[in-house]
Amino acid sequence: MKLPLDSSIPALRPCRYCGGGFGLVDSAKGPHGNGILCSACLRHIGWTPLGWRPTAIDTGVGRDDDDILADPEFTEAPDDTLIE
Repeated sequence: MKLPLDSSIPALRPCRYCGGGFGLVDSAKGPHGNGILCSACLRHIGWTPLGWRPTAIDTGVGRDDDDILADPEFTEAPDDTLIE
């Protein structure tokens, strides 16, 4: 699973080796939570807290930056506005 390295938890900081902005979730090992690998250089960059699970907010799934553009309230000018 690919997710943005947005610093929302310490393990999700941008890669200190190559500066990559996306990470891959690796399996948990021993006393650690899931590992995070940089998706660009594939180096281990941190461990998540035990019990951490990626959510739609973490992965960006379900978010659409075009929602405002698709909303007629934001795209249509009021009837009394003259656009030249």
